[in-house]
Formats: sequence, structure tokens, C-alpha cells
Amino acid sequence: MTLLGDIQISRCNSQVIWNNWVPSSVNILAGRLLHKRLPTKVNLEKRGIPLLTTTCSFCNRADENEDHLFRDRVFTNRILKEILVWWGLDASFVHNNHSILDWADILFLPGEKRKAFNGVIFSFLWLIWSLRNRKIFDNVHRGKEELIFSHLQALSFFWIKQRSRLPSFGLKWALWCTSPNESHDKKANKRSSPSDQSQLKINTNEMHQINSNEVLFMDGHENKND
Repeated sequence: MTLLGDIQISRCNSQVIWNNWVPSSVNILAGRLLHKRLPTKVNLEKRGIPLLTTTCSFCNRADENEDHLFRDRVFTNRILKEILVWWGLDASFVHNNHSILDWADILFLPGEKRKAFNGVIFSFLWLIWSLRNRKIFDNVHRGKEELIFSHLQALSFFWIKQRSRLPSFGLKWALWCTSPNESHDKKANKRSSPSDQSQLKINTNEMHQINSNEVLFMDGHENKND
């Protein structure tokens, strides 16, 4: 059992630590978060690395530790609530005292749904960490919140779609965006339209637009409450 700030992390089994439906680099990021090995400003200072400040690069108020970066910031907290609502879960669960790495187990999601939900959480960690690095090293502000959440949906869809390779896991883009809890149901997937190939084409075009226009990371005003 490990402590992450004031968050108790339990059930640290291989299903939580490693998820082969997302890239290895994303799993490594989650593992480093679990063991407090991420180079956040607070962790770097603890290792004796001199820094000008340990405050969050986004809000410039709180110290940049794991809890603040991935849960307590107003912005990331809203994204987590969006994920819960998207999956048909109670948004108030975001206020629980468990690590987000344990959410799938605590919420008693079965089988493939648990693994897919973990894949979304891992994608969330990757996206937030990428935004953080872009802000620190490139001084690029985050983009509009709704676009970032859409990017999270698309990113997790592509990774899980391409890596799950399960006959019963015929992900459909339209169904994934509206009811990911139902996206594992064969009947629901048969009812979805257009075809999976067309949906992948739509998704590819949307992702290309996001990346080419850099709408995720475009300069903008930071939320005063964040």
C-alpha cells in the first residue's frame, strides 16, 4: 500500500498498473505517478534540484504536486467530472479520497469496461502531463476546455480501438462519444451508424484539425479560478 499525498492507493495489481490498450509510454507515466516518481516541481525540489519556484505553472498559486496537477486544480477537476458524466457515473465521485488509478475498481466496472475506463483515465493523465510540459517548456497555454475533452475522447478511442483486438470490442465512434458504457454491447454496435470505417475517417479528420490548428494548445486566457 502506497501513499500519494493524502490519497491512499490500494489494490495495486497489474490490471491497475499496466493496461495494454494504451501505449507503453502512457503506462510508464501512470506507474511513475503511482510511485511518486513524476518530475513535478515539488518532487524535483525534494531531490535537491534548484528551482525558481514550485508553484503550478497554470495557476501560479498552489504547489505543483500530483494531487494538484491531476485532481485538485479547477480545470482538471472539471475534466474528471466530464469523464464521469460521459460514462454515466455520478459526477460527485470526483470528490472521493481515492486515487483516480483505483476508480475503475472502486466503481465495480466489469471486465472490458473496467479496462476501457482505465484506458480513458490513463489517457487523461497523458493529456494533462503533455499540457503541463507544453506550458513549462514552450510557454504554450492550454486550449478551450471543450476541445481538450473532445481530444481526450478521440485519443482514448484510437488507442483502445487499435490495441484491444477483441472480437466483442467493436468500438464505434458515435457510440463511444455518447455512451461508452454501451460501446461493448454487440447489439448496440450493430445499431450505430454510419459504418465503423466512416466513423474512423470522421475521427481522423477531427484529430487532424485539432493537431494542425493546435487548438488544444492555442494561446488564451487562463481561467481566473484555476
